[in-house]
Amino acid sequence: IVITDGGVFAAMGTAPANIDCPIVQDSLGCVSIESIVDMGGYAMFATADGIAVCDGSTFLVVTEDVILRTQFDNYNPQNFRCFRHTDKFIIAAGDLSGILNPNATNSKLMPIGFDFAFIGGFTHKLDNKFYFVDASRNLLLFDGDDSKTGTGYWKSPTIRAPHKIQPRWVGLDGENLTKCKMVVRANGVDITNGG
Repeated sequence: IVITDGGVFAAMGTAPANIDCPIVQDSLGCVSIESIVDMGGYAMFATADGIAVCDGSTFLVVTEDVILRTQFDNYNPQNFRCFRHTDKFIIAAGDLSGILNPNATNSKLMPIGFDFAFIGGFTHKLDNKFYFVDASRNLLLFDGDDSKTGTGYWKSPTIRAPHKIQPRWVGLDGENLTKCKMVVRANGVDITNGG
């Protein structure tokens, strides 16, 4: 699949000399190179009308039933950064951030509130967990699936004190959190409740 800002093409052939590139879609192209994600068998990316899916022969805007085409441009799709994790398409785009499951009939787009700017993300090959790198170069661990809709887990950086310390208070700063669990660990041991 060849994705450009002017359209989508399917490159087919066995050698460079005999490659054919038939047009799959020539009225909508990709508006953000950082939104292109290989989903294994098909690609997903941001267009001016919504998030598109293309498998090399068919092209479909899959967000039409979630976001009207006329409203999609208000989310600045040219700034989208998208990723793949557990066969879900993660959109990092301010107010529109979420997990998109193009095959879902209900809850196709599960919102996630990102209140930070980030510069990248990756799925770790060893633990298969998804990590964000924020603008301050902090590593944030994210995990979301159908049983934990929109749940985010953040792993703070390791802090090594020059002397022994005894924390007296640990808190969580957040607004409108209805379901939240905080776990504090020291040397791998859960000390959340004074343990």
